[in-house]
Amino acid sequence: MAGTLDLGSDNLPPDHGEAVLGGAREKFRPAIGGLIPGESRSPKVHPNHLIHLTGESMFQATASGATKHLSRTLDSASDSWRLAMQLTGRTALITGGSAGIGLGLAKRLLALGNTVIVTGRNLAKLEAARTAHPGLHILQADAANPMALTALAARIDADFPALDLLINNAGIMRLRNVTHSTDDLLELTQEIDINVSGPIRTVSVLVDRLRANRGAIVNVSSGLGLVPIQAAPVYCATKAAIHSYTITLRQQLEGQVEVIELIPPGTKTDLIDQFEGAEFPVLPLDTMLDATITGLKAGRAEIRPGQSNQLYWMNRIAPGFIQRQLAKGSKALVPSD
Repeated sequence: MAGTLDLGSDNLPPDHGEAVLGGAREKFRPAIGGLIPGESRSPKVHPNHLIHLTGESMFQATASGATKHLSRTLDSASDSWRLAMQLTGRTALITGGSAGIGLGLAKRLLALGNTVIVTGRNLAKLEAARTAHPGLHILQADAANPMALTALAARIDADFPALDLLINNAGIMRLRNVTHSTDDLLELTQEIDINVSGPIRTVSVLVDRLRANRGAIVNVSSGLGLVPIQAAPVYCATKAAIHSYTITLRQQLEGQVEVIELIPPGTKTDLIDQFEGAEFPVLPLDTMLDATITGLKAGRAEIRPGQSNQLYWMNRIAPGFIQRQLAKGSKALVPSD
């Protein structure tokens, strides 16, 4: 159906991709060449090099099994050196923690026996979260306000000096039509202020504390930072920026602070409600949280639950195809003016 995004069933047999694309590492080599670490061949990413196409549906059905196989093979190799993360007895700060993924993570970490502090702009929502979840600490702070973040760091140093886990989760998403000019240029870049400048500044004001405590940073990006949708051009750009920033942050803090990227797919939260009427697959929040905790315990540098993992591999194997699919699936969401 036009406008429908479908990368294939998650219930395909694990070896389905092998049967069509050629099996394990050795059989994938002719198709993806340089995409496999250590390979010197140039990648060949046109879909016709991967499968005899009988229509998009066949390619989509194949993609799920193939990307799962690639992910299991390459991710397990790349993560084999990493240590499992201890998820008890920590002091965690979660930005944007009054609702959605942030509050979900706060609840999971509280249940595991951690000290958890959540921040947000809306004091009423923060207080409601604390009332619903006794033991939760709240601090009002605007991720887009540098002065507020400086004050936040001072409070952390004074009241929570054992801080050893920062989860940069605060973010907003706006559906936009950028084909017309706007008089409100400040609003146009508000997503950049919160989604990009916010995490970068938050890391900066807390990095000394995290280094001293041999802590960890989790930056929450999005599957849409890997493959964008046309309906949210600025949001997708901000999440692509966080993806890139997290890679270089990990490189600079190697051996001092663990740096992890959580790349959620569309997840059932208030943020996703604006997609009502679109035929995008949405992951239940608890399923996404289960995958996140599992990935953290396993010591993964990148955690890609559900469809985010498929987007990651499809963007490497057949970028033009997956970009067209998301463009069609999100076209109806672009505001008319």
